[in-house]
Amino acid sequence: MGDSIKPSINFLEEKARTLGAAEAGIISPKSIVTAAWVRLKCQFGCAYFNKSHCCPPNTPTPQQMREVLDCYARAVLVRCQVEQA
Repeated sequence: MGDSIKPSINFLEEKARTLGAAEAGIISPKSIVTAAWVRLKCQFGCAYFNKSHCCPPNTPTPQQMREVLDCYARAVLVRCQVEQA
């Protein structure tokens, strides 16, 4: 990918920090590991399993997610700090 993509990606990285992200960085989507055990961890270890559209089984399978990630050359990884009440 050319330099024309880099400014927009850098903008997203900076925007995440401006909005309060603890960290944000540009990564390669190829470095993201998708694994079947994640769904099992949710199914047997989380009270929200099947209660949200953002949680399994309502989310893509690991194979589907890999296919989506492989469509991209760059990604922005954001880490947020959750404040304890």
